[in-house]
Amino acid sequence: MLARQLAMFALLLTAALACVAVPVTHPGGPTASVLQVSQAAASPGTPIRIQAAGFKVAEYVELRVTDPAGSQTTIGRVVADGRGDVDAEVAPGPDVKNGVSLLSVSGTVSGLTAAAPISVSGGSSVSGGSSAVAGQPQWTLSSGSAESACEQCLLVHGQAP
Repeated sequence: MLARQLAMFALLLTAALACVAVPVTHPGGPTASVLQVSQAAASPGTPIRIQAAGFKVAEYVELRVTDPAGSQTTIGRVVADGRGDVDAEVAPGPDVKNGVSLLSVSGTVSGLTAAAPISVSGGSSVSGGSSAVAGQPQWTLSSGSAESACEQCLLVHGQAP
């Protein structure tokens, strides 16, 4: 009788364990990133705070923008903090093209990306060709964010981005 009860208990235990979902862990690090922007519309010179999460700790994160005509430009690099988060400020330059641009962040090690649309007005016309002044940046990474990123880079990597 005891053997039968133990066998029944073992069967129930096996069935119960089969129904429990085991969380999947990824030893390589994070598997998704997110991006939040302080505003969805801007004009030239308007600062936009970006906050991103989900990157590897101390990983370089590239900030890029794709303008309404489809041209992609790298704004700069920042370093993910001790939680894999990024906090920076960017601003459209004086000759940025009007329309919806796509602001994106991309981890250089993890390859994870996230993006957010930004509607730009008060810049140049998309159909008017390139009115950008040679050497004039279309988007800028604020000096405060760049300085803290450089300090982080020096501490973690021994070099600035």
